[in-house]
Amino acid sequence: MNSDEKEVFELINKQRTNNGLQPLKIDEEVQRVARIKAQDMVNSNYFSHNSPTYGSPFDMLKSFKISYKTAGENIAANSSNSGAVNAWMNSSGHKANILNSNFTYTGIGVVSSPKYGKVYVQMFIGK
Repeated sequence: MNSDEKEVFELINKQRTNNGLQPLKIDEEVQRVARIKAQDMVNSNYFSHNSPTYGSPFDMLKSFKISYKTAGENIAANSSNSGAVNAWMNSSGHKANILNSNFTYTGIGVVSSPKYGKVYVQMFIGK
């Protein structure tokens, strides 16, 4: 994980523990896929859960042979790590993913973007 990804991971787990939940653990393969998705969003100049290259987050996890019982994805474009996490926490759907007790593992990709500052992808899975 790069320093941005580590900071986002720590901020997310602080939100979870503040809400009485167990912290998420990093799954190395999910981490790799989240970074690939973030880079794909920058390279292909799109901002969407559905990638023109990989399809939906669920299609992408399956194509990278990641097995899960439940999965989700948050994406953001922001100039700061805390700004991205705050935006997620102020959005009911994104907040629900962060505080979902069925999600136990995560991967976070943060990639520099000339358009947005940084692009963020957080993938969640429950095994």
